[in-house]
Amino acid sequence: MKILMRADTHYSIVVRDSEYEKPKYTFSQVLAAVAVSMGSMIVGFSSAYTSPALVTMENSTSISITEEQASWVGGLMPLAALAGGVIGGPLVDYIGRRKTILFTAVPFFVGWILIATAKIVDLVLAGRAICGLCVGVGSLAFPVYLGETIQPEVRGTLGLFPTAIGNIGILICYVAGKYLDWSQLAYLGSSLPIPFLILMFMIPETPRWYISRGRTEEARKALQWLRGSHTKIDNEIRDIALSDAEMGKDSSITEIFSLKYMKSIFICLGLMAFQQLSAPHSNCIPLFKSKHFIRLLAITITAIKGFTIFS
Repeated sequence: MKILMRADTHYSIVVRDSEYEKPKYTFSQVLAAVAVSMGSMIVGFSSAYTSPALVTMENSTSISITEEQASWVGGLMPLAALAGGVIGGPLVDYIGRRKTILFTAVPFFVGWILIATAKIVDLVLAGRAICGLCVGVGSLAFPVYLGETIQPEVRGTLGLFPTAIGNIGILICYVAGKYLDWSQLAYLGSSLPIPFLILMFMIPETPRWYISRGRTEEARKALQWLRGSHTKIDNEIRDIALSDAEMGKDSSITEIFSLKYMKSIFICLGLMAFQQLSAPHSNCIPLFKSKHFIRLLAITITAIKGFTIFS
């Protein structure tokens, strides 16, 4: 089982000060963080889209949509993102972190164009499903890429870029949605993958992935670009190789289901569930009005209480 390093992961190896360059914000590391974070902007825009768009869509003369179809337009994207997360796991390992992220740009564009030009709801749903798959893949690949390219000492700061720029994407969608209808807003969404794609072509694959594939020379070139042309990288390359070799030993997928990890996993899943049920985006509000949702919520709470009592 490969262990992927997230952008908010911190670890250090104790060495003599003279062996390593002092951490610094090179332009290349900032560029890598901004490039990946442009993908998070698209994710934020996609998540917020239905909040302003459904209002104009339901009142539109160019497309006919029922209340049930509107709920599917809002709910299909996160449902597809679930599948995208499952797909993204093998992709980042087999084809690389950068290629996985790059491959989301064109489908994002296609998805938004389908929504923008739709005359029937089915095309809107298809576009939302495509965007949802990309959201799932990207949400997994973005932090992995940053975690493997940014120096640990500055990873906390630059690792915040995806969250900050993702929230800017939400803000752009809400502000633009005040003045644009659902189709025009989708056209705006289709423009976001263009700078994202351009910036991603400017940055390299992660050195760790190259090392895992035995491509040491390419790993050196990638790390040299990320750290600066005059930075000594020999020790860091050695540590990456040692770390990759260590991770390859005695690790299996069954470790995830051991008791020492299950508590943390359930806490994370519980927090995410409560976050989503708190309607982080207002497109959840129609769902909360549904009597079927209230009944399902009551059953779920009863089941949780029963599990807590008997566990």
